[in-house]
Amino acid sequence: MRSTHAIVSLLVGASFAAPIRAQELRIRPALARGQQLWFVEKTRQQIDITTPDAPTRKSLEIARTLMVEVTKVADAGMELLLVIARVHGQVGMPVGPPRSFDTLDEALQRDPEQLAGVGAAVRSRIAEASKMLIARTDARGVVTEDLEPAPQAGRQEPLTATQQARLQRLVTSLFGRVTDAPVSQGSTWDHVTRSTDPQLPTVQRAEVTLSEVDDERLTLRVAGTVATDPALATAQTIRVDGTIEGIQRVGRDGVLRTSMLRADAALRLPGMEQTPASMKLESSLRRASRQDLARLRDRVKSSLDRAEQEARRAKSEADVRVLAGAVRMHYVKQGKLPKDLNALVGAELAEVPLDAWGNPYELVAGSEPQRFYVRTNGPDGEPGTDDDITSKQAR
Repeated sequence: MRSTHAIVSLLVGASFAAPIRAQELRIRPALARGQQLWFVEKTRQQIDITTPDAPTRKSLEIARTLMVEVTKVADAGMELLLVIARVHGQVGMPVGPPRSFDTLDEALQRDPEQLAGVGAAVRSRIAEASKMLIARTDARGVVTEDLEPAPQAGRQEPLTATQQARLQRLVTSLFGRVTDAPVSQGSTWDHVTRSTDPQLPTVQRAEVTLSEVDDERLTLRVAGTVATDPALATAQTIRVDGTIEGIQRVGRDGVLRTSMLRADAALRLPGMEQTPASMKLESSLRRASRQDLARLRDRVKSSLDRAEQEARRAKSEADVRVLAGAVRMHYVKQGKLPKDLNALVGAELAEVPLDAWGNPYELVAGSEPQRFYVRTNGPDGEPGTDDDITSKQAR
């Protein structure tokens, strides 16, 4: 499995669709292939339990830095590469000082069991920081199928059902609480969000209002309820009944700029139904600033350049394997090699990619047709050097 340092190595819009009428528009992501978007998500959860002898307070603060790269764009939707570059925060314990954690902490990498007492929810989020995943969405940015390991991810543990649902919600949330219908200032629509956490399955039902529109962004106001999902509730479920409110600002590229949401709810704990308990949840999501990324780079500076080259080389090695396979298919069907790789487009390939450094791949014919290979000059851009990448090397 790749280390978090290697995953962070990937560190390296457009506009809304044309208005239907003068005052109406459709909220759609308009992004370009290869575009990278960075976000910072922060969540603070506090649970207060009143017992006859003494009150108990538990709290959890989590921050995640994530990168989304657009790998494909089509009328029906997008394909995105998702990398959780960093997870950090602290857990407030009923007794003793808070417990801090940070996936960029090398001690945590060496001995993850040091957090054995902080709970499964935190450990599950920490495990997400070692994943490289492909997400496929519809035209609004809503995830439409399970997230899959990215081709360059190497061997990594599969997502649990809880991680799968949580990361799907995260990707979808990057595009705001939008609607299929055309909208204008003052429009309202309903939006439903579900959490399938086995201990805390919930349904959020909210009315969303497009309150402001200007040349740079749209402002959405959110108000509604949060309650236990009866379809998923069991005897071990924490019962929830509360309200949510918040505000989201969506840029003219259809991507979230900032989001601030709050939930305030009464809880009924399994086996403690008569014990008063409450939960406050605050979450924010925003586009990362240069300062955020500078701090992230500082944390991994010693290995960033090397790991970035490793990731790029893995991408290019995968490309030359695919291209060589397409050339073989062409040779079987046509009885001859194509004149170049572009001749494969439309039959064997949808497109010919550039290598990870933005340079074209080359088809090289050998003394016999079967001895061809596909190559690129690698990071230095010079042919015949040690960092060249060919289909003869990529196995």
